[in-house]
Amino acid sequence: MFHQLPYGMPAFSYPEMVRPWPEIARSMMTTSHNEHRLKPTLNREAILTSSAPDVASSPEDKLLHRLLCGIEKEAYRLGPEDGSTSFTEADQYVLDMQDKMWNSMALLRASVNRVFNRRVLIARLPDEVLAAIFEHYIVLWEEEQHGASRDRPVPDNYYFFTWFPLVYVCQTWRQVALNTPSLFTRLNLYWPSGTIDLYLRCGGTTLPLTLIVPVALSYLPAEYNGVEVKDQAHFLRCLIPRARDLTLTVGKPFFTDCPNGLDAQAPILRKLRLSQAQEPSFGPPEVETLGLRTRIFRDPPPLLEHLDLNFVDFTEDWAACPSLKSVSIRYGSYTGALPTASVFSRLSKLPALERLSIRESGWSPSLAQPEPATLNTLHTLTLSSMSFDNMTNVYGLLELPVLRQFNLYGFNNAGIMAGPWPQPIVQQWEWAWLTRLCKSAPCLHIALGEPNDILGPHVIGEIRMLKNESDLTPVIHITFNGNWQSEISVDTRATEHSPLFEILTHRFAPHPSSLTITGLGSMKDLPSNDKLNPFFDRCRGLTSITVKNCIPDGVVAALRTINRGVPLGAPLIQELNLPHCQVSAEDLFHLAEESKAAGRPIKTIDLRETTLLPLNFDVGMLGHEFRL
Repeated sequence: MFHQLPYGMPAFSYPEMVRPWPEIARSMMTTSHNEHRLKPTLNREAILTSSAPDVASSPEDKLLHRLLCGIEKEAYRLGPEDGSTSFTEADQYVLDMQDKMWNSMALLRASVNRVFNRRVLIARLPDEVLAAIFEHYIVLWEEEQHGASRDRPVPDNYYFFTWFPLVYVCQTWRQVALNTPSLFTRLNLYWPSGTIDLYLRCGGTTLPLTLIVPVALSYLPAEYNGVEVKDQAHFLRCLIPRARDLTLTVGKPFFTDCPNGLDAQAPILRKLRLSQAQEPSFGPPEVETLGLRTRIFRDPPPLLEHLDLNFVDFTEDWAACPSLKSVSIRYGSYTGALPTASVFSRLSKLPALERLSIRESGWSPSLAQPEPATLNTLHTLTLSSMSFDNMTNVYGLLELPVLRQFNLYGFNNAGIMAGPWPQPIVQQWEWAWLTRLCKSAPCLHIALGEPNDILGPHVIGEIRMLKNESDLTPVIHITFNGNWQSEISVDTRATEHSPLFEILTHRFAPHPSSLTITGLGSMKDLPSNDKLNPFFDRCRGLTSITVKNCIPDGVVAALRTINRGVPLGAPLIQELNLPHCQVSAEDLFHLAEESKAAGRPIKTIDLRETTLLPLNFDVGMLGHEFRL
């Protein structure tokens, strides 16, 4: 039957299945207008057997009236007039006739809609053209929507494939979609059994897969590719050779079912996300993780380029994967007990490694003995939730001769960034690779935000060091989280932004020629001059300062302090821009005069979009360097 669904497809209400495509198209319109509504062609009022149809009645109404009268007559015959027996038989007869009429009309409507669907222009495309469109556009769209990249893994509980409405467009589309194997190359073994069976049947047995494997399989098909499926390990050994993108979660069920290892082959695998399930009710998994790669794969995957390890350490056996370009490691409470001292020595054995990302999440490698290592091909290093001790003790030992980008994400004032600032013993990060990056980025941008604004949830500020103002890709990128122990407060004070300047003062060695400070959202208070003075002392090549949407009293006070003392190597400010700021006009006047007296005049002070306080200040007092 036209509307019969293949086994395993999600069930929908029958009336929805028989809707013609033009009506479906109208329901999918983003706007609704009264003129688009279908008008009934016949009178919908019920036909009563107690009244004869009039002359104006349609032929259909007259035929229906005759039918209903016949059904009524038969019902009276089945129910005795004297009431000596039950009326159940007569009532059941009427219900049966009602169901028969309903089912007959539903089938008639399906048949009519089938004919109409064949008349729709969109259904007249040749099957091979439609299949090519599905393969070229739908498959790519599916990958974009559901995270084919390593940065956006597909969640295990993602239920159905989003292109499924294609099968409801028309019969042609349904047939072509169900016979286009490339639409069935994203298989999630978390799905219900019927959906998995449908995917295995329609997706064939040869196309590369994006495969998601949960910690335990709740369903195994009876057979795969004509071979009886024996157990979970056997099923995975059949599927993994087809996987080009594999997300695998291992835990006690995996090691119980595969005590000797999975022994899978992965000849085309390019992306692997491997997670170790954290099972608090059982405690840490009692497994030896040093050979996890060898316990999963028979041989090192020869084409593997991207490896994402969650709560799994990078062990020696991964170094045998020659094509690895990107490695991401997330440490947690379980992996914190693993020997991690030589992780960088192992990583240094990868001949093609270009990107490395490490997230701490409670890891404490400072307890282990770090070892020096050289990563000759690494051009991007990303660290998240990293403690200052680990930054100092571990990453200072690295040699990164071709590093082009350094990202430092998720610093938090509480715990990770130990206070009070400045720390009693501050060790400057004077590492060769970091100093080289700082010198290559003369444009320093500092953004001061608040929770849930454009910087992201919990992020209160970021630092970007750029090669030039036209290249927005940062050489160094640092983000800071807020110091909140409970509910997030939208009151972001100047003290919460102090660490952004203090890390530049006490840890980095910036070499900016231009500085831009931007307040995001509400107008931001900048730290006081006692916090900013040491910062400006580090920025000795600074010539241009732009402050946006802030109260820059601390910056003005720090510049005035420099003019009074003129310390050796103090920055020579040539340009000061204060758009959308609120500033004391008197302080700016004194800054300009003191700069001239110190022989360090500021050439331009741009106040064209600035609010001067008090509002009745006589701007005629300001010199020619001011732009109003």
